[in-house]
Amino acid sequence: MDCIPDMACLSRSRDPGVGPGGETKKKVLIVDDEYLIRYSLQKLIEHEGFEAFTAGSGHEALCLFEERQPDIVILDIRLPDTNGLALLRTIKEMNPSAIAIMATGCPDAQGGDEAMKMGALDYLEKPFSMEHLKTLMRAGKRHNPREPTIGSAEQAPFEQWCEK
Repeated sequence: MDCIPDMACLSRSRDPGVGPGGETKKKVLIVDDEYLIRYSLQKLIEHEGFEAFTAGSGHEALCLFEERQPDIVILDIRLPDTNGLALLRTIKEMNPSAIAIMATGCPDAQGGDEAMKMGALDYLEKPFSMEHLKTLMRAGKRHNPREPTIGSAEQAPFEQWCEK
């Protein structure tokens, strides 16, 4: 007897942005120049029920931010092509309701203070506690942001980063 695939499973959404109950998953952009950190965080965050995607540079992060419109951004301070604080400022201009969690291997009090003043939820020092990050992610998951400003007229200067 031939094995016939279960047609019910074929009709289910395989969209990574949709949870098992059909709910929309919160999207998380992970920005870090170290591949192993990006990969590890992506796996942890996906295991917590989020849709996660990564960028290794500021340029790539802005393009993904504009294209995928994440709810949460985990952002390294030191990137190969830009300063993470400058990138945070740009992200907050593009979507003030985006949740940002800053991470750094070279902490300084001034950078942490500046990040918090610009609207970062937290400023983590590497290596950071995965349990603390999970707590922050859960808080972000419950957060219901206002309508994003993606696509607004003020965004025109950022389009130059993502020319095809």
